[in-house]
Amino acid sequence: MTRRIRVVGDATEARDQYLELLRSARRTISISTWMLTKNSFALEVLAVLKQRIAERNIRVTVVCFGGFLPIVTGAVSGVVDISDGKPLDLAGIQGLTFHPHVSGLLKGAHEKLLVVDGRTVLFSDRNIGDDYYGPSWQYTGLDVVVTGDRALASAVDAHIVSNLSTHLVFPARPPSAPELPDGTLQFRVKSPAARVDHITPAYVDAVRAATHEIVIANCVFRPPPGLLAALRAAGKRGVRVTVVVPFEDQVSQRIHVGATRGAALAVAQTIAGARLLGYKGHGTMHHKYLWTDEGKTVLFGSYNMDFYSETQDVEYVVRTEGDEAFAGQLAAYHRQWLVPRCREVLLSSCCAETGAAFFGAVAALAPCCF
Repeated sequence: MTRRIRVVGDATEARDQYLELLRSARRTISISTWMLTKNSFALEVLAVLKQRIAERNIRVTVVCFGGFLPIVTGAVSGVVDISDGKPLDLAGIQGLTFHPHVSGLLKGAHEKLLVVDGRTVLFSDRNIGDDYYGPSWQYTGLDVVVTGDRALASAVDAHIVSNLSTHLVFPARPPSAPELPDGTLQFRVKSPAARVDHITPAYVDAVRAATHEIVIANCVFRPPPGLLAALRAAGKRGVRVTVVVPFEDQVSQRIHVGATRGAALAVAQTIAGARLLGYKGHGTMHHKYLWTDEGKTVLFGSYNMDFYSETQDVEYVVRTEGDEAFAGQLAAYHRQWLVPRCREVLLSSCCAETGAAFFGAVAALAPCCF
């Protein structure tokens, strides 16, 4: 079967696609998500899972950040997002296995993955919730559906089922990296608790190999030292570096966005010739991707360039080399939808320097807050 890749940015279309993938399952469904709280989309997902179990007796595995409540109470039947505290009861559903996963005090599996029948895999930067899927979205997002690559789907499925789901609340052993399949698509993970990092080297290698263009869109831009050094070296050799970050928040995390903005200003000014774009559209920008040289290399996944992704969270990226279908769709979304909703920030302006100094200092003094 020929591999096919579909990139979906529209939140309503992504919602319909997610539910359709669940309905198409014949044998297995494996889900890993950061949040799964009581909202209309999550309840719809749960209803479809119950239906597929009843109709086909399929195996369903759900791995989610356990949150603070399971640690304190020992509960493993409800998922709670500590930001809103609305539990979604998963107990008593025959055929469904739920596993909270925590790798640090309040952090854990930050991945957003769906595998159906070990054949189709959905890579996403969206959580399962109304703020991400559907007409009431408040965070930008992308879903990348890959069909026809069984090696890739099997690797992701094994990662969810065998690695993450075996660690209840406090894992007896940290999650391990899955075997990386051959080919142009590779699934890579990062687990600080396991001292496994296949993501940072992938970013560094892509930046070092770039010859004329690097584009980074991330809701946080505080790259680790090795990646920052590679970006600075790229700027010095004339590679055009463009960074897109959120600049206005219409949801709830104004301190977080302010620190992100200041840190991005401080870092971007150290990269020769860098261009910084601030998202000013609806909601908050939530993307995490990089591409180089018109899509020669593309990295997409759950990895934020921040304190938690570096020190606690289990993250993933999918890496492509020379995949024109993936790169073309991502570039079209970036240029036609995201960039028109951004404004360029003049890094040499007095305002930028002042903001960078202030927010950069705040972010440096209290990295765990952001």
